[in-house]
Amino acid sequence: MSFEYSEGKKKVQKHAGVEYEAQRLTGMVKNYVASHGQQFIQNQTFLIISSVDENGALWTSIIKGNQKGFVHFLSPEKVEIDIKHIDFNPNDILYKNIVKNENIGILFIEFANRRRFRINGKAQFSKNKIQIEIQQAFPNCPKYIQARDFLSVEREREQYRTLQN
Repeated sequence: MSFEYSEGKKKVQKHAGVEYEAQRLTGMVKNYVASHGQQFIQNQTFLIISSVDENGALWTSIIKGNQKGFVHFLSPEKVEIDIKHIDFNPNDILYKNIVKNENIGILFIEFANRRRFRINGKAQFSKNKIQIEIQQAFPNCPKYIQARDFLSVEREREQYRTLQN
């Protein structure tokens, strides 16, 4: 796969004086995730996912898994999120957005080791799964990630439902 920046991104890079650095990094962008990236992603316990609503507004959701492996790969080009193994909020606009606009971005972060991986793709939502056809996949620089531990706060399911109603 050959990755190319849009004309708008090229203009911004030129204005910022980072054309050379940006072009040098295009080789990192693939339309699949290699095995070491798959292993990293499948070991994560949460992800950040962005979607676009019918008016073009960007929305971001945090998805927390109940176990490692709630994200798994069907192939290097296709990843799946198992909704049965996440703290599922059926009112999250993410699910409505995917039906209207399949373009999404996902960020997997491991704060303790300052690692992150990005996937952009097309999502399909059905029953208990979100399947993503990968269009762009790449590791991100750890420069601005502060090392820290991620703490999970357990809450009663009934309390969660009450907050949503």
